[in-house]
Amino acid sequence: MLKDEEIYNIFDTRKLLNRSASVMLGKASGLAGIAYWINENYRLTESERVEKHDPLVVAIKEWIDKEYEDGRQTTLSTGEVEEKIEQLSGGRFRRL
Repeated sequence: MLKDEEIYNIFDTRKLLNRSASVMLGKASGLAGIAYWINENYRLTESERVEKHDPLVVAIKEWIDKEYEDGRQTTLSTGEVEEKIEQLSGGRFRRL
């Protein structure tokens, strides 16, 4: 979604729904997907956006991987991810 949204989303959801396309975070989530989730869910401006190698994104990926290694079977809720981001970012990001 970060590089070429049209590959994954054939509709202009910003135009049609007045919001960006959303992604769920789960077992198959990669760094780029996590960065996209943070950027879109926190509505970050161009200068605030995180890239996939940002330490926060890497830490979230490690947390997600550990969740599934420990037996989790379901995707992560928005609340769970926001709580973990707030914790790992040291207050850089707070729940909306």
